[in-house]
Amino acid sequence: TGKIIGVGAGAWSEAFGRGFRSIFDEKYYNSRMTILGNKYNGTELHLSSYGPGSKMSERESDLALSMTNLWGIKHSQRSATLFINELRAGMSDDYSRMLKRLTGDVDPKELATYQNYVNRMTGWGRMPEGDVWAGVGSLMFSARRNLGLVQAPGYLFNTNARVAREAWLDFASFFGVGMTVLGAAE
Repeated sequence: TGKIIGVGAGAWSEAFGRGFRSIFDEKYYNSRMTILGNKYNGTELHLSSYGPGSKMSERESDLALSMTNLWGIKHSQRSATLFINELRAGMSDDYSRMLKRLTGDVDPKELATYQNYVNRMTGWGRMPEGDVWAGVGSLMFSARRNLGLVQAPGYLFNTNARVAREAWLDFASFFGVGMTVLGAAE
């Protein structure tokens, strides 16, 4: 199957479908999050959450907390959260299958490096600890997302050649899709 900006087309459509279904079905959301949590617990892959108590609401967006109870907002947050988690999981699983096919085994260190790359590409940057950074998160919408976008290109020059190759392919496909859209817009 083809890739859509670093993700197998099947993984993307599966993540989209699951995220869409969770708009209408909170039990489905909870069961999928439990499955993902159990599968990726102890790995580098970040699973986002929403609502009170989530890292985003504590450090990045007080406004999100007050809007969580508005009809539609909670449903939308739930859908977006499951979509991004399923997307990250799909990318990690695709990479894991590729490693198994190429080498016969999955190197946990290499998979962890790729999972960190996936986190950055999907807007989960590594924020330094400290009060200053917590303040930056409060002043700036989604500081962690913006940091992730700045940190992601560093993986183009990662010491792991396969992770760097995947990063180059992702950036090239993103650039190609962007140029195609701009060309079609003219």
